[in-house]
Amino acid sequence: MNLAIRGIESSQIALGDSFQNDQHKDLKADFILANPPFNVSDWGGERLREDIRWQYGVPPKGNANYAWIQHFIHHLAPAGIAGFVMANGSLSANTAGEGEIRKNLILAGLIDCIVALPDKLFYTTQIPACLWFVSRDRYNHKFRDRHNEILFIDARKMGRMIDCRHR
Repeated sequence: MNLAIRGIESSQIALGDSFQNDQHKDLKADFILANPPFNVSDWGGERLREDIRWQYGVPPKGNANYAWIQHFIHHLAPAGIAGFVMANGSLSANTAGEGEIRKNLILAGLIDCIVALPDKLFYTTQIPACLWFVSRDRYNHKFRDRHNEILFIDARKMGRMIDCRHR
């Protein structure tokens, strides 16, 4: 996206839909950093019920949050780490199997850290968001052994208002 905005040509840039036409099916990344769109309801989930990426549960067709999470995890290398922004609802939603997917991610030992952020932090939405950090290898291979731990950081009260709509 960044290259396209700046008019930089590349044979690697393609228009598409990350869910319906994954351009990098075999990609296994060491690091993933992402800010996917929150709570997308028309992501085409009804056409992807049997997708290989849904290892921890089929995401609801009415909300793409857990589709994004599993999409990122699917593309992580064996020692890969991902960090991404999600709507706060991703931490507590229990409808359409989201709670079960979250439980499966925890039981699989993938969730490394969750950071609760304050509201009014982004220009595109005033709702509070959170940061998810997931790691495929949480044993003592790159960092300290943290395989039975999840770090929770409450940053909801941090920051200062710069105007009535933005923190």
